Amino acid sequence: MPDRTTDELRQQFGTISRISLVLGAAGSLAALFWGLKAVCGVWAGLFMCLAGLAMIQTWAVRGTFTKMSGFKSYAGRYIFYGLVIAAPACGWVCRC
Repeated sequence: MPDRTTDELRQQFGTISRISLVLGAAGSLAALFWGLKAVCGVWAGLFMCLAGLAMIQTWAVRGTFTKMSGFKSYAGRYIFYGLVIAAPACGWVCRC
């Protein structure tokens, strides 16, 4: 049975996700003035942030806070961020 802290984290993540999607939709409408690449950038940034938040939440829920697990989690998130940022820059995603 999950404890209260885990339930609170899941609720907070759900709330943050909904607010982020609404703000992402508003941001993408504003980004339409700069073109499709800007809209793609808004959504890529949004999903990258939500994925990073999910990684942090998973690490927090596990409750194993060692120096090495913290380093691995931190390094993994930033490798992920680097790949997401590098993919469009190198043309791996689309040729908009």
